[in-house]
Amino acid sequence: MSAHKESGPSSRTLVWAGAALMLIGIGVALALFWPDIAFRAGLVRSTSPYPSRFDVGDRGASRPVPADDRLVVPRIALDAPIFEGSPASALERGVYHYPETAAPGQDGNAVIAGHRVRRAFTLLYLLSPGDDIIVYWHGVEYDYRVVSVHEVGPDATGILVRGTAEKLTLYTCTPRLLGNKRTVVVAEPIAP
Repeated sequence: MSAHKESGPSSRTLVWAGAALMLIGIGVALALFWPDIAFRAGLVRSTSPYPSRFDVGDRGASRPVPADDRLVVPRIALDAPIFEGSPASALERGVYHYPETAAPGQDGNAVIAGHRVRRAFTLLYLLSPGDDIIVYWHGVEYDYRVVSVHEVGPDATGILVRGTAEKLTLYTCTPRLLGNKRTVVVAEPIAP
């Protein structure tokens, strides 16, 4: 009688491979969702990294502003450089201001886009009406307050319309893994 030994991976090897795949999956999920986990655990400091009117009031004293153009959203600890030019390059390094829309501080709609996956706008969906947004643009501080947060479809180009009333629109793709919709945050200027 000949003994026939089955070739192929042993059950122990399959268990180890399955465990390794599970750990890799958990690691990927943590990497993708760490900003959300940190925010909900209270590990995100909701402050501005620069002195602003929100911190020191507007007593006529000059405050140092960043040397570059920046978007700061204290509630979600966002501090990102704002770029124009190539959208792809800008979004890799920070957030992108659509140059065909108004500039911050001008009449019209200033539109800024950012990536959602481990980038500047990962936590954008967590903003609520009443949250503060600070834009440092060409050496001047512009302060805004969120008035609405909503989702639109990917073809909703109305968010890019310049218009006449001063406002700030931030947007990113959502949900994080699929990106087939857009989270849109609209903010209005706060009078100095």
